[in-house]
Amino acid sequence: MPPISTGDLITAVQFNELVTSYNKLWGDNVVSALFTDITTKFEEHSCGWGQASAEPTVAITDIITTEHTNQLLSQMNAGLYHYDETSALIPHFSTTVIDASYITSTIEDKITDMSLATNRFKALDDAFTRTEKVIIVSDIATPTWTNTINSIGKAEFANYNEARYFFNAGGKIYITLDQDGVNSDARSWDSMFDTTGVINVRAVDTVNEGSNVVAVTKGFYDITPNGAYTEVFSVSGYVAAGEYSGSAYSNRSIKVSLKADEVGGKFNVYIKVTLTDDVTSGTINAELTCDFGYVNQHTTPVLLGDSNDAPYTAGAHVYQFITRTIPTLTVDTSWTI
Repeated sequence: MPPISTGDLITAVQFNELVTSYNKLWGDNVVSALFTDITTKFEEHSCGWGQASAEPTVAITDIITTEHTNQLLSQMNAGLYHYDETSALIPHFSTTVIDASYITSTIEDKITDMSLATNRFKALDDAFTRTEKVIIVSDIATPTWTNTINSIGKAEFANYNEARYFFNAGGKIYITLDQDGVNSDARSWDSMFDTTGVINVRAVDTVNEGSNVVAVTKGFYDITPNGAYTEVFSVSGYVAAGEYSGSAYSNRSIKVSLKADEVGGKFNVYIKVTLTDDVTSGTINAELTCDFGYVNQHTTPVLLGDSNDAPYTAGAHVYQFITRTIPTLTVDTSWTI
């Protein structure tokens, strides 16, 4: 939007441009998002939290007043709180008619800043108490293996857009691994699982939470539409004191790969976990567990019915980020050699 001079009134067309600009983040401006475009239209597809359309849109003859502007600011404050509850919120206007130069220099700049990838994905971080890990399904088996073994989970979404909104808004699919057993190979695998910790598949990266942290800048949006798996996470080697130290375990690896398809109107993301043990001293035959779960962003802010709700309220309009629909998680293929 071109700058507007101090003292001028903003037009309905210009105000609606602001609302549309914020809706790119808050709602979704993509008219028809197709999975086949996931790699070529990243910027468009990775915006949009799937909330109800930003408002208000005004008639061309309307004069833009505090009431209109404060509705937009209330939604922006809900968005700011969603991705970082420590964000400085935008104060409401108290005058009757708003100077348009402030709108273009402050509100438009804030929308642009909020939409940057470095900011809109802040909700991926677990710095706040707005999320919880929920284990949905576990692949538990006692296979006998010596080299490579795979477990595949499936996250089913209602459609591709619902998957976009889940990941865009800070949702994650997570994996935890566990190995029971008494021989050194089984116990050293379990130690490696412990140091790796929880593995989180996110919109644009995959990160783990253990003491041996490996962050990989590949995630949901690195899935290709050609049906092949894309590796998004890998940790290899194992270094520890005592009986598990040394090169015998240096070729071990945990890898996570993703692929997706659309079947019967549903959008499915497949999460393949691959364990490789190139230099094992013998067969491994112990109970092996792979948990698949999700992390979803809560509805925020929590409304208390008091003055704390004011930044998100404009007249009769109260705004919150509404939690996204979670996927249905199942084990697609149990532990297979």
